[in-house]
Amino acid sequence: MKRDWEIIRKILIALEEKPYEKLLTLKSFSNENPADISYNMELLISADFVNGKMSDEMVGDKPQDFFVENLTFKGHDFLLSIKDEKTWIKTAKVIAKKGGEITFELVKSIAVSFFS
Repeated sequence: MKRDWEIIRKILIALEEKPYEKLLTLKSFSNENPADISYNMELLISADFVNGKMSDEMVGDKPQDFFVENLTFKGHDFLLSIKDEKTWIKTAKVIAKKGGEITFELVKSIAVSFFS
């Protein structure tokens, strides 16, 4: 699987908007491909952009569930750079030109260059 910057952005926005006392789970994204959401959430957890954990259980070929509490300081900073829709559209165009295979740091740097 590959990182999906649109899904990553969607996850981070959902975390910022959810009530503090609620957990974000795979069921929170019913309109998305569960495997894509689960994979990208696992990346966000391992990169310390969000506080949460992946379930240790898989049911058959279904993707892992997750239980995420909130964004980390690092996650908030990254979201700030990509949250604005106009900035994101410009950033996404650059990502597409690069074939989607770029680092978090580069995505943030590109977004910040458009942020005004």
